[in-house]
Amino acid sequence: MILSYENSNKQRLLEIFDSNVPSYFDPSERQQFIDYLQKVPKNYFVFSRAGRIVGSGGFLFRSKIEGRIVWLMVDQSVHNKGVGRELMHYFEDEMKRQVELKLISLMTSQHTDQFYNKLGYRTIRTENDFWAKGMHLYYMEKQLK
Repeated sequence: MILSYENSNKQRLLEIFDSNVPSYFDPSERQQFIDYLQKVPKNYFVFSRAGRIVGSGGFLFRSKIEGRIVWLMVDQSVHNKGVGRELMHYFEDEMKRQVELKLISLMTSQHTDQFYNKLGYRTIRTENDFWAKGMHLYYMEKQLK
């Protein structure tokens, strides 16, 4: 079940973040995530399974035709169980519902680019050591019809 973030447990989201350190996030990114959550972002959601939050993520609009996926994460214990894919489909559908979307972008690392590639995203550029030493930026886009 996908729910709005505003009524969720911030501590649980930090636990999910921590479950992905250092494999998918650098510890230095934790404070950025906390700062993001402090703003109570409008389009940030949590994924609940059997009453327990196991994933979260959201999107923002960079223009009237471009959306961006932000802070997508799934608890390490449920990786490869379809949670990330379901969240991504939800975000794409919700963005298309709100605006005349032509492009979706995201910023990730070399550790998750293949996941997004399977969903139709293509790497546009990379930058070494962007997130942290050994954690490279993969800027990806998906063109919509």
